Amino acid sequence: MPSKPLKPCNKIGCSNLTKGRYCDEHKQQELQKGTVNRDKTRQYDKQRGSAASRGWGWLSVLKH
Repeated sequence: MPSKPLKPCNKIGCSNLTKGRYCDEHKQQELQKGTVNRDKTRQYDKQRGSAASRGWGWLSVLKH
């Protein structure tokens, strides 16, 4: 069975061909960027409180 053709890296301006989403050159950069985004999301989630404290209890769901 033939393998899938290589496709261009998803990094804007990069024309390297790869089997995955990013070439080896940009894969590490994107992994680090994802870690930073996850950390920011976790901080935001801690600050905003629970769904119930924001008014999303089971009664509010039944009203909609």
